[in-house]
Amino acid sequence: MTDTSYVVFAAYDHKYVGYDTLLPGISYLYVDTKEDGSLYMWGRNDLGQLGDGTTIDRNRPAKIMDHVVELSLGNCCSGAITEDGSLYMWGDNDFGQLGIGDNIEYSEVPVKVMEHVKFVSVGDSYTAAILSLIHI
Repeated sequence: MTDTSYVVFAAYDHKYVGYDTLLPGISYLYVDTKEDGSLYMWGRNDLGQLGDGTTIDRNRPAKIMDHVVELSLGNCCSGAITEDGSLYMWGDNDFGQLGIGDNIEYSEVPVKVMEHVKFVSVGDSYTAAILSLIHI
């Protein structure tokens, strides 16, 4: 590793998720959850990527939401699935990666985007979700 890269760990349910190494200019996000599924984030927040309702960088954990069972982090946006299968997205939306329309630059708070979601993967400028089968 060079001195221009950074090691970042994001802990979710006592497991590491997110990036192993980040290059300069990429967001620095730190994440933790409690056993009850409450999500805490801290770090860089210029595009609302922490989801705390501000664009202020945080050096201490801020509670974002409850009942999180799955989490994915992108460079400047995040996605979380809750116990009921709802997908929430927040942060940068330059390319429509939040799924909330392209006329919004970013969201500082989690916005419900879909239901019946089993898995989410957030990339640099895109998001992919897998839905569960719905029996009618």
